[in-house]
Amino acid sequence: MTITACIVDEWGKEQEWIDDPTASIGQLLARVDSASPALLKWIDPEGETVFNRLQAVQLIDELKALQQLQLSPAELDLAKRLTRAARRCKTERLYLRFRGD
Repeated sequence: MTITACIVDEWGKEQEWIDDPTASIGQLLARVDSASPALLKWIDPEGETVFNRLQAVQLIDELKALQQLQLSPAELDLAKRLTRAARRCKTERLYLRFRGD
């Protein structure tokens, strides 16, 4: 399962890709507790999921919580980069888009 992530503006124009050379987004998301109220669990591995600046607040908290788990170096780096992307979306009125294959 390959999932890509990028920051987009209100017209859907791509502003910044979150590089994932090891295709770790799917592995990282598999660590999210499916019983929790987490937004991350709703990322569609076969479609598109977009989070707005209001949702970015919760995404930041969820991604920071993931960083506390026992992650591989690649997963930890990715979680940190996704956190930075969510922070940018929160402050710049952008969107964080995930797209599955």
